[in-house]
Amino acid sequence: MVAIFLPAVLSYREFLSLLPNGQNVPDPCNPGTVWEGVGHLVKEGKSKRNAFGKDFHKYGKMWSKELCLKDSDGDGKTNGFELGDPDCTWTPGSLPKGPSLSHPGICEPLESEQCKTVNSWLNCNIAANYEMGQFCPHINNKTITRDLRLSPTLVPEKETTYYCQLFDLRLTSDHHMVATQPLITTKLVVHHVLLFGCNPRESLENVTRSPYLCDMVPHTHCNSLIGAWTIGSPGECAHPEMGFRIGPKGYKTVALQVHWNNAQLNSSITDNSGLRIYLTSALRKHDAGMLVIGQNFLQIDPAQDGDDSGITT
Repeated sequence: MVAIFLPAVLSYREFLSLLPNGQNVPDPCNPGTVWEGVGHLVKEGKSKRNAFGKDFHKYGKMWSKELCLKDSDGDGKTNGFELGDPDCTWTPGSLPKGPSLSHPGICEPLESEQCKTVNSWLNCNIAANYEMGQFCPHINNKTITRDLRLSPTLVPEKETTYYCQLFDLRLTSDHHMVATQPLITTKLVVHHVLLFGCNPRESLENVTRSPYLCDMVPHTHCNSLIGAWTIGSPGECAHPEMGFRIGPKGYKTVALQVHWNNAQLNSSITDNSGLRIYLTSALRKHDAGMLVIGQNFLQIDPAQDGDDSGITT
C-alpha cells in the first residue's frame, strides 16, 4: 500500500511576467531549456523557494532596484545582470535590455567549488525532464502504454476548476499499471492530475465519457486513487514488486481528473492534459493500493480568555 500526500502549494506562473525574461530563464542542468519555476527548487515551480524566490518574496513579489542589485545565489553576479536587466531599468510590459544570461537562484558555474556548496540542494540527475526509462528503469519491452487525455476543453474563466473524464481500458487479460507520466498541454493553468480506479462491481453505463465538471472525487463509484501528478513531479514509478491491477480481475474503467488554477481568469485557454500509463502483462507479486489521509471536517473553536502563570528566575 502506498500513502500519498497531495500538497496544496500553488505555482503562480503569472509571477514570471513580473520579472525581466521571466519565462526564458536558462536551466543550467539542461542547456537550451528553461527553468520555468525561477523562484523554486523544482524547475516546474512547485516546492520550496530557492534563494532568488526567497528574495522575490521578501521584496514584495515585484521587480525592484533592491532585488535587481542583489546577488541572491552568491555567484558574484547581480540578479539584474543574470536576467538581462543590468541597469535595473526594466518595468513589466517592456522589453529587457538583453536576454537572460543565467539563473538568479542557482550559483554558476555549477562545477566551481563555491557553487557546489551553495547548490547542495541541486541534483541535475533527477531533473523533471528525465526520460521515463531513466526515471523508472524496470520498465521493459513487456510494457505497453495508454495515453489518457482529457478531450480538448475550454478552461472556465474562474480560479479553481476540476474537470473529469472516464476511460474504458478494455483489456482482455490482467495487467499491472507500473508507472505514470504527465502529459501536460497547458502549463499555465494545470495544477495537478489524478487518476482514479472505478469499482468494477458498479455499473457506469449511464455516465458520460465526455469531460464534465466534477468535485474532488470524479464519481461515487470512482474513488480509488491509483495515480497522481502535481507540479514538479516527473511521474510515478511503482516498486518493482507491485502494480495496480487493470483488467478482468481489476479496474476496467478509470477516471481522470484535471485541476486547473486559472488565476488570471483567462477566457481563451483550451486544455487536453492527462497521463500516460505504463502497463505490463508480467504480473508482479503484489497488487498496489493507495491510502489517502486527510480530514473531511476541521473545526477551529473561537479564542477564549484565560490567564497563564509561571515563575522565572
